[in-house]
Order: sequence, then structure tokens, then C-alpha cells
Amino acid sequence: IELYKSGKSKFIILTGGYGKGAKHAESEVGSDYCLRMGIPETALRVEKESSNTIDNLREAKKIMSSEQWNSALLVSDPWHLKRARRMANDLDLTVYVSATTSSKFKSLKAKSKFLLGEFLLYHSYLFTGK
Repeated sequence: IELYKSGKSKFIILTGGYGKGAKHAESEVGSDYCLRMGIPETALRVEKESSNTIDNLREAKKIMSSEQWNSALLVSDPWHLKRARRMANDLDLTVYVSATTSSKFKSLKAKSKFLLGEFLLYHSYLFTGK
């Protein structure tokens, strides 16, 4: 939202489908938040099909293609950006990255668990492409 409001981006693509038992897609929740924060609906692009990082990026690529956008600013948790950037590059997406300034992982235990998970997922992706 700060990047949009500062003019670094003209649009926001929100990705993420329905989690287990969720009534609303992750991207819909994000869209509602953007609207409450003063982002105009015309600046939002929402997809509700993806359920993981690679699918988020594939769906974002479809939106970018239909809008004829050549690049995107990829925003994510700092611990997640390395894997997301690698996947975006492998999908031939031109992305510039910006880490969020805060993380939902506050405690050392939560950060350690997430970081270990990202380490394993990143290396799994390198070896399997999934």
C-alpha cells in the first residue's frame, strides 16, 4: 500500500485462493484491506485460484499478460522473497523485489520455524522445480 501511495506502482495484484475451511480467498481479504486503506478499486487486480507461491506467480503472470505489463514489484515477507524471486525468474517474469517492513512471525520460535520451512522449500524447488 505504501509503495502504491508513493507512486512506485500504479496497480496492485493480489493473489491467493481459499485456505482450508476459509470463507474468503486470501486475495479478497487483501483487496478489502486495500480498499479500507484508500486504494481505488480500479487499481486492484485479484485472482482467487492459487494456493501456493508458484501458482500465485503463474496467476499474476496471466494478469500481467492480459494488461500488457512488462514487470512487477514483488512484495513479500523478507524470509520468503528469495524463493519467490527465483520462481518468478524461472517463469520469465521481470520482477523487482521489496520486502515487507514487518513480518507476521514475531517470536523466535515462529521465525525459526518459518525460516527452516523456507530453506527446505527453496532447496526442494531447486531440485524438483516444484
